[in-house]
Amino acid sequence: MSNAKFVFSAVAAAIAIAGFDAASAADLPARAYTKAPVIADPAYTWTGGYIGVNAGGAWGSSNSSTSTVFSPAGYFFPENVPLVNAAGVQSIKPNGFTGGFEAGYNWQAGNFVFGIEGDIESFHLSGSTSTAAAYSSKTCPNQCFFVMSSAGTNWLATTRGRVGVAANNWLFFATGGAAFTTLNGSFSFADNNPTTEAVSLSNGRTGYTLGGGIEAALWSRWSAKAEYLYVNFGTASATGALLQFPAQPMFHSIDLKASIARAGLNYRF
Repeated sequence: MSNAKFVFSAVAAAIAIAGFDAASAADLPARAYTKAPVIADPAYTWTGGYIGVNAGGAWGSSNSSTSTVFSPAGYFFPENVPLVNAAGVQSIKPNGFTGGFEAGYNWQAGNFVFGIEGDIESFHLSGSTSTAAAYSSKTCPNQCFFVMSSAGTNWLATTRGRVGVAANNWLFFATGGAAFTTLNGSFSFADNNPTTEAVSLSNGRTGYTLGGGIEAALWSRWSAKAEYLYVNFGTASATGALLQFPAQPMFHSIDLKASIARAGLNYRF
């Protein structure tokens, strides 16, 4: 019996202690709720190198000229020289496809991004034109002549600087630098006397390029861009001569300007 009393007393004491602890805990002030700190995503940076591809279209403009001078021992009567020179002023619109590879490096300082970029492209522009006219009826009645010219390129390379403003994973940029190509031109003259002349040139040209665009960072290390470039390669010239006697020099020149619209995809590292 004494053991039962002891066990009962111990259980009662334990219940009393537990009740006291619960009451004490209820009297304690509740702990304030603390919100977990928000960890911000790191800002995107454009600093680093990249390689990529691009493709688009090009719309060119070439001013072509075929001219001659009067010589007492030459082929043309003096009245006909201005007619030939006027017909020789021609405009060509060489259009085509462009696509190739690019590589560059960017440095970001705050929201400003500075970079260098180079590219090598297939640049297939081609165009031609022809003009038919008549000699003076006083000297050459019923005599016509024809002036023809063409312009084209096969490749393009540029080395450019870039400067832009970044808005997180968007980049708005301007670009400019040097441009390189080979300008191909051909010229011919013929009349129904008949006489003919033909000459061609293939001239390596260094020009300039200006443009701008927008680039967006995509998934992982990839970015895509849309870009416009204007290129100007100046004027190339060549000299020929009529094949028939009497000798007569012919002078030719051609220039090339083009607008390029293209899209690109870059891998950044």
